[in-house]
Amino acid sequence: MPSEGPDTRILKLLYLLHSGLNPRQMGFDAEALKAIPMLTKHRILRREGNKPVMNIPVMCPQNLPWLQDLCLETIKRLFDFVDSIPAPYKETKLETGNNICHCIYEKRRASRLSF
Repeated sequence: MPSEGPDTRILKLLYLLHSGLNPRQMGFDAEALKAIPMLTKHRILRREGNKPVMNIPVMCPQNLPWLQDLCLETIKRLFDFVDSIPAPYKETKLETGNNICHCIYEKRRASRLSF
């Protein structure tokens, strides 16, 4: 069985802390516990008393329908906004193709050459 990388251990550590379980009591890798100060420094964790707890929002499977509804509503509003743009402005939009960065670069390069 391949060994776990540091990211996998940190994810497991975060899961245990989010679940309210004590990593030491669960026999968690002591080497990975050394990441707690770094995670606290970067505000992923915070201290409540002497105990590290999650300091970032955590999505659970129960939140998935809410998130999907939010995404669909946002997309609908975006399409409604685009449809409300007056016709003269719609004619000036860029056709981006597959690579938007390349398209913008080409448009800028062409405009510099035209001066």
